[in-house]
Amino acid sequence: MKPLSPNNRFYNLLIPIVLIMTLISLIYRILQVEFNLLLFFVLFGGLCFLIFWLFKALENKNIFYDDNFIYLRNPKTEEKVSLMNVRELKLTLSDIKFMGIKFLEYRIEYENELNNLDTIHFWITLGSNKLDEFENTLKSINPNVKAKHWATSFDS
Repeated sequence: MKPLSPNNRFYNLLIPIVLIMTLISLIYRILQVEFNLLLFFVLFGGLCFLIFWLFKALENKNIFYDDNFIYLRNPKTEEKVSLMNVRELKLTLSDIKFMGIKFLEYRIEYENELNNLDTIHFWITLGSNKLDEFENTLKSINPNVKAKHWATSFDS
């Protein structure tokens, strides 16, 4: 089993955790200096939103693959998707630069066991050969898959 995005869950948790810590420090400073009720409620509402975002990010899965399947794993579940059910591998417009390393977000569109289209988003570093290896494996099993390494704001 080869890793495609083994730290996907961590990458999705990083931003809300940093923003929560920043917002908590701002709330603490407001309580220290001069209490402004309106600003406190705005920041507290933002904190509630970030906590919701954090819990949604906990549901994200790390991605592994072999010659026949993609494995979507989190600590509670594992989903197995046949490479024949993958319809598209596509770059999204999202990217992050963290500590000098650029991360790109890709999307895999696939048919789940109920024959409904489903997607999984994952982060991968710019210049990583993991994506090329995965794409070669995917195209050898499923030659009809579309792989797009560009994105426009008009894409759905």
